[in-house]
Amino acid sequence: FYLCCLDPLVLLTMVRSILLYIVAAVTLYIPIQSTKLPRSTRQNTTPFRKNPVGGFDNLDDTSEGEILQCDYLVVGAGTAGMSFVDTLLAEHPSATVVLVDRNDAAGGHWVHAYPFCRLHQPSCFYGVNSLPLGKTFHNRRELYDVRDRATKAEILAYYRTVRAQFEATGRVRCLFGVEYEGLERGVHRIVPARPRPDGGGSTLGVRCGN
Repeated sequence: FYLCCLDPLVLLTMVRSILLYIVAAVTLYIPIQSTKLPRSTRQNTTPFRKNPVGGFDNLDDTSEGEILQCDYLVVGAGTAGMSFVDTLLAEHPSATVVLVDRNDAAGGHWVHAYPFCRLHQPSCFYGVNSLPLGKTFHNRRELYDVRDRATKAEILAYYRTVRAQFEATGRVRCLFGVEYEGLERGVHRIVPARPRPDGGGSTLGVRCGN
């Protein structure tokens, strides 16, 4: 009865939000299951730096055939991937992560959205747990405000800050402008997303799991 009394536009927004969360959950479930593999050896691996500066925007900072070691490989730095890494860092104090994305920045489809686009839902429902996206607060608590819907520029700036938080922990490496090519003998292959005119760009491997 309550749903029948809702404004049709509000009801449509609720349904769209639920469907988006379901799609994100299913998408996130697949790579997690496939990348949480047993760690076979630590030989020929690259340890994480304690204080990474700027992370890895592409493969230019790595050597050909290099193998990175981590606990989790996360493919995709959109809302689902960033939220998963944020929760993982909070719930698993020792976990290390390699985060890869074909885009040049975190934010998923927002990287390619039109400049005038903004959230279809209040900002308080979006983003990661550790950093509020909304601008409406009371006693330091983020509040629901139907008028507070972040723009594309605000969302991309927000995820740049989130990425910086991840890297500041010393437990996350970010690789942008790359593609996940597949798994071969326990090693995940990461390749450049776009060919370069000079033919440069390294291919590296990621070994992850307990």
